[in-house]
Amino acid sequence: MKKRSLVINTILLFICLGGLILTFMLFNNPDVSLSGLQDEKTIIAAKVAGAQEKTSTLKKVSSGPQTADSQQTLKTISSARKRELLTLMKKSPADVVRIAMTPGERSQLPPEVQSDIEENKTIAGKLDVNIVQDPIDKKPKTEVILITPSGEKYAAHLSGDIELAHTGGKAIMSGTVIDNQMAVVSSSLGQAKEGAFTSPRFSLSDLENTPTIAALNSPRNILAATASIVPSYYQTSEFMLGTVAVGLVMPQCNGQVDKCAETWSAARMDNVYNQVRQGLDWWVAKTGGKVNFIIDQYRQIPTSYEPVNRPMTDQALWISEVTSSLGYPGATLWQQVYAFNNALRQKHKSDWATTIFVVDSNNNSQGAFSNGYFAYAYVPGPFMVMTYDNNGYGINNMAAVAAHETGHLFGALDQYPGAGVACTQTSGYLALQTQNSQQNCLSNVGSIMRGGLPPYTNNLLDQYAAGQLGLRISSNALPDPINTKPKVVIDPLPSPLPSNLVVTGTAEDQPFTAPSGNSITINNITQVQYRLDGGSWQTASTGGDGIFNQVTEKFTFSPWLSSGTHLIEIQATNRVNNLSDLSSLTVTIGGNITPSPSPITTPTPTATPIPTPTITPTPLLPS
Repeated sequence: MKKRSLVINTILLFICLGGLILTFMLFNNPDVSLSGLQDEKTIIAAKVAGAQEKTSTLKKVSSGPQTADSQQTLKTISSARKRELLTLMKKSPADVVRIAMTPGERSQLPPEVQSDIEENKTIAGKLDVNIVQDPIDKKPKTEVILITPSGEKYAAHLSGDIELAHTGGKAIMSGTVIDNQMAVVSSSLGQAKEGAFTSPRFSLSDLENTPTIAALNSPRNILAATASIVPSYYQTSEFMLGTVAVGLVMPQCNGQVDKCAETWSAARMDNVYNQVRQGLDWWVAKTGGKVNFIIDQYRQIPTSYEPVNRPMTDQALWISEVTSSLGYPGATLWQQVYAFNNALRQKHKSDWATTIFVVDSNNNSQGAFSNGYFAYAYVPGPFMVMTYDNNGYGINNMAAVAAHETGHLFGALDQYPGAGVACTQTSGYLALQTQNSQQNCLSNVGSIMRGGLPPYTNNLLDQYAAGQLGLRISSNALPDPINTKPKVVIDPLPSPLPSNLVVTGTAEDQPFTAPSGNSITINNITQVQYRLDGGSWQTASTGGDGIFNQVTEKFTFSPWLSSGTHLIEIQATNRVNNLSDLSSLTVTIGGNITPSPSPITTPTPTATPIPTPTITPTPLLPS
């Protein structure tokens, strides 16, 4: 009887080994065929059949009398089955899940192989979602990594139509695990979401009719045409260049309406400030100091509501209360936040202003609002919202979330798969496309706008997001929106010429033309100079407050002129040290004056960058 069992087991072993060799040849060498089977589907089907056969053999042998020989047979077949299922993980994860053994069946296997394959296993962690190129067919595919709290990483292969949330989101996945690979049969990715919404935009005449939350997903209202070339009241974050005043607001429930579940501590508010500061400094470094952020903190501002326990669509309730407490009442939250932002802009004499609301979620198990959002922003501005925990990111990684959301405030769109942003979707002052979106676009590189920690840690920003932020460089090593030059216009002079000649005029910076919307500039006039007959340059005076610090400036000077004909040339300098074309006039002393302003042209200026703060500049874009 023992001898007969040995013979049977030996035969089964050879059958399994033969099938393993055959399917290995089919899978790894497409030129090898069996009955003309050439295509990949047939090869996969053969491997599935092989794995099923081995599974059936394991069940038969494990249910019979156990001997040393049968135990060895089980080990050999189990090892072969494991290798076969591993090769199917990427190609057909659903079959890996289907060809499973029950816990009872696995318990019959030798202890050494029982844990080689963990069927019906559940793992909790957070996601890292990326688009990578398949090494075989060279096509883009979604790569999903599940990272456990202890740092273990599992490559997740989805066996069905499982919706992915966001990079950094929490997930609980179930399926078959082999080594660090997981064929996922189900996933409770939850409802955690990050979002970017179109910002309502209005002309000043629309102030009393500002849309409410119901209009948030409507197409963007372009600002009404205006003669102004400076950022308007509602243009608080058009491009990420210059100085930005930031109101960091941390609401505190006072229990008047909702039961309070969260109470800020000084230490945790310090954590928030430090993380937000790091997230903003990421952009300072990334732009080589061409943007700077000034943070004003507003801690524990009272509200009747517990924000994190409500859906984000209830934001008007607590944001309106909070901004009213700060001294900015209004009919809508939009009126209030824009008023607050403009007060910040005026206080700090900054180019832009924005608000960051951080709601406490320390006692909230999801670290998210009740409808799943944990962070969102409006494009481009006027504010963003984050929770303390930011779902799977946690407070220690808030800087990465803050950096991503800040990108939205200045015009950059999401690029991760779940956002579904089309490659041709345009955004930003320069109205550029989102060709690095993970939708099989022209570009597929890591970027802060794809979310997750790696882009933040590795300082990754793609050229399309950079362009939407206004960081595109066409010439002069200066981003387009600040690569501007002034124009000088000389006022008409009286004739006959008075005894003491006074020359006046206007110097005004000329905006880089916006493809849509109104063109604006933040480059102030910093100096107006003149020279007489090609001599040395002299400084003109302002026609107003004595300081050249506005986009449009009056100037005046009184040159001493001897008898004869003289050439007077005038040139203005702006904030980035770009020079205007020369404007000139010819004056004849002892006779009449003949003004002859030179034609105003717009050749490519020669410039030096905006002076940078004490940081080490990094390249704006990869070379």
